[in-house]
Amino acid sequence: MKGTVSWQDIEGGFWGIRSDDGSEYLPVNDLPGPAQRDGARISFEVEPTASGVSMMMWGKPVRVTRVHVLNGEKSDQLSK
Repeated sequence: MKGTVSWQDIEGGFWGIRSDDGSEYLPVNDLPGPAQRDGARISFEVEPTASGVSMMMWGKPVRVTRVHVLNGEKSDQLSK
């Protein structure tokens, strides 16, 4: 999938991902440093979490398994 990273200033703040189809994902694991930038365009893969519940009340909780930071034609591959 492709999407945009955004800082959500809720409950102390956290990084979220809004996919190009409008879905919102809440990473339960940390995004790699280069992806922690408000407005960063990424391609990513996720897997569902066991509980599927979060106190953040934003997005679907997921574990991010792969992240590519997109810079125009170039992408920086990051695995988590």
